[in-house]
Amino acid sequence: MPGLSDERAGLRAWVRLAVMDVTRADRLTVHSLVPGRTYRIAKAFRDYTGSELSTGDELTYVEQHFLPYDGGYTIVFARGDGVQRSLYLQEEKQGDILEDFDAYFVDRSAAT
Repeated sequence: MPGLSDERAGLRAWVRLAVMDVTRADRLTVHSLVPGRTYRIAKAFRDYTGSELSTGDELTYVEQHFLPYDGGYTIVFARGDGVQRSLYLQEEKQGDILEDFDAYFVDRSAAT
């Protein structure tokens, strides 16, 4: 079946990140985002599509979707003006961001 190995590879990568999250219970990860909470960008970066997130940007988390076939996350945030913004992180290209998520995102409620 074409694409099945790609899907399995994506699933394995997701499981690897989920297991890493369990071992980092005290750290913010892509899996520990809380709907309605506001997060500040601590370190500027570009997502898979090239959209830039700047240091100091504040975004309120809405939801996320994992696409095992592509090994990627679509993370939906609301900006301060209420407009939703999607962020795309692909495991092969943005693995460094996913693995050190708390170097890029800070939970504003935890910072007070």
